[in-house]
Amino acid sequence: MRASFLVFVALLTCFHSLLAVEILTPNEIRNQLLSRDKTPQVPSFEGRITRITDSESVWVHISSKPLFSKWTYKVSRASLNVDRQEIKVWLDYVSPARSVSRGKKYNTWFKKKVAYEMAKMFQNKKVRVQYSIISHAYRVRGMVWSSEQAVNLWLVENGWSFYLLPQSAKDRRFHNEFVAAEQKAKTAQVGLWKEAR
Repeated sequence: MRASFLVFVALLTCFHSLLAVEILTPNEIRNQLLSRDKTPQVPSFEGRITRITDSESVWVHISSKPLFSKWTYKVSRASLNVDRQEIKVWLDYVSPARSVSRGKKYNTWFKKKVAYEMAKMFQNKKVRVQYSIISHAYRVRGMVWSSEQAVNLWLVENGWSFYLLPQSAKDRRFHNEFVAAEQKAKTAQVGLWKEAR
């Protein structure tokens, strides 16, 4: 008799604790989950750099046809190669073309040299692209990461581009890294930072 009474008390206690649980609506649950992680999620995709045709961008191959097909409605034909399943990604925070102004002949050589050096370093490498879509131009812009090295930071660190400050404060996630990369290039006197001879 005493054992059954203890079981009854235990069940009553459990039932009471169940009643004390707050019942949340789906929106309340969603809000609680979202409030836990304040880190903004940056959209990204993975692929492989297949071509570098200029100093401002890279062509990224996406092997999955379903994933690639999603892009056909988001970007312009100039930024897409359907046959090769490639997307042209314009590099954020850098522009070798806008960084140099030493005359037409030198500028042309410099842009070709930058594209050549990028291809030497990153051609056929697997990459992760953190991107945004420039809606008025139907272009993809972003940070391109090969392992732990960002192509964008590599350009600044090696003196192939100045760091272009973003207009919006929310776009300054990598500000400290770019400032440090530019200082490193300046100290080493490489690329654009070479002393005039």
